[in-house]
Amino acid sequence: LDPGVILIEQNGADNDVHLIVVGLCDVVVNGRPIAARGAGDHVGEMAAIQPAQPRSATVVAREETVVATLSE
Repeated sequence: LDPGVILIEQNGADNDVHLIVVGLCDVVVNGRPIAARGAGDHVGEMAAIQPAQPRSATVVAREETVVATLSE
């Protein structure tokens, strides 16, 4: 992913889980950055646990990022 690309959109209905292989992503809630996730981390796991719930955060690539995506 190029910097600035949105991996997960807050309130989205998808349920993919993403494993960050290389790079860095910001976790943003209501427009405010709250955390960062990097290589070896995962994002989106709550959608796999509770697929009926909308996404609680946006995840955006801060730098060039490679992810592995697990889809239902």
